[in-house]
Amino acid sequence: MKVLNVCLLVVASASFLLATANANAVGAFEDFEAYTDAELEDLYAAELMAMEDEFMGVEQFGFIGSCRKILLAGYKGINGTKCIVEEVANVLLTCTNYVDDLSTCTGNIPKDVQAMLNNAKQMIVTSNKIINMKSELCGSTSRGVVSSTKSVMRCTLKAFWATMSLVRRMNTMIKQGAALPFNTSSCYVNATKKVVDGCNAFVPNINTCIASMT
Repeated sequence: MKVLNVCLLVVASASFLLATANANAVGAFEDFEAYTDAELEDLYAAELMAMEDEFMGVEQFGFIGSCRKILLAGYKGINGTKCIVEEVANVLLTCTNYVDDLSTCTGNIPKDVQAMLNNAKQMIVTSNKIINMKSELCGSTSRGVVSSTKSVMRCTLKAFWATMSLVRRMNTMIKQGAALPFNTSSCYVNATKKVVDGCNAFVPNINTCIASMT
C-alpha cells in the first residue's frame, strides 16, 4: 500500500507542473508569445534571486554542482519531471527502509550511524515535499498572464532547489557511509550499504529514465 500510494503521488506530482502551465496558458498563449526569450530569462532570474536567501549554501558542494544541469534540464519537461520525482520517491522509500532496518539492529546505535539516521529522516521530509509539490511547494493562487508565468517558474524553481537540497544530503550520506568504522556491527553496515547504493543510483537512474523517453 505504501508503494502504491507513492506511485500515485509520483504521477500526480509529475503532471502538476505541466497541468499548471497549460491551465495558465489556455486562451492566452499569444500573450506568452509576446515575451522574448530574454524577458522570460529575466523573470526566471528575478525569481531565482528572490529565493536565494531561502536556499543559501545549496551549491557549495562539488557533487551538487555536477547534478545541477541534469536536474534543471529534467524539470523543463513533463517526462524529465516524472523521472526526477520517481527517483525522489525511490529515495524516500530507501530512507524509510533504512530507518526500519536500523530499528531491528541490537545494541546501542553508534554515533556515526545515528548521524546517518538523522540525515535519512531529513531526506524523508524533503522527499515528501517534492513528491507532494502541489501542496507543499506550489500552493500559489496568483492570476494574470505575467503572474501566472512567474508562478509556474517559481514552482519549477522550488522543486529544483528542493531536489538540489536532497542531493546535497545524499552526498553527505554517501560520505558518512564510507567513513563508518571497520568494527561497526554488520547489521548497521548492511543497512547503510542499501541506503548508500540508493543514493548513488539517483542521478544515473534519472538519466536512464529520461533517455528511455526520447
